[in-house]
Amino acid sequence: MGLLKGTFLDWEHESYPSYEDFAVLPLFAVFFPTVRFLLDRFVFEKVARRLIFGKGQEVIENETDDRRRRIRKFKESAWKCIYFLSAEVFALLVTYNEPWFTNTRYFWVGPGDQVWPDQMYKSKLKGLYMYTGGFYTYSIFALIFWETRRSDFGVSMSHHVATAILIVLSYNIRCVFC
Repeated sequence: MGLLKGTFLDWEHESYPSYEDFAVLPLFAVFFPTVRFLLDRFVFEKVARRLIFGKGQEVIENETDDRRRRIRKFKESAWKCIYFLSAEVFALLVTYNEPWFTNTRYFWVGPGDQVWPDQMYKSKLKGLYMYTGGFYTYSIFALIFWETRRSDFGVSMSHHVATAILIVLSYNIRCVFC
């Protein structure tokens, strides 16, 4: 009965940020391409064929370049939709019951006597940071090796690099609540 009570991670535990927290970031950077590969292969491909070409068009021997391009575009868009939806739901679950969700005064004044920059983070907020940081780290490699090269490649790459840097910096200088 007490199966969930015996978990090894207390999501409400508070501690100061440290560089050791980033040890799980590479796990997320490996997690995302694995999930994307599985979804691409077993879900998105079938859904794309069904939605784009209609019923009865699932398997065609002579695929044209246009058909493959449309399927690839669908799979990339579906993946981004899944990630951003999951990140938004995760962020809402983590932040909804926090005092700073509805009162910006708590961005700078935390629980008790905690005043910025001397604030501790809950484990669930650290997890959210690692989740998004892992995604943007993965995205740098996905842009180079996986996704279709587009005309805005340079802009996209600089965006992903800048976002990953900002995630790390904001975490370490304790601007998490902002």
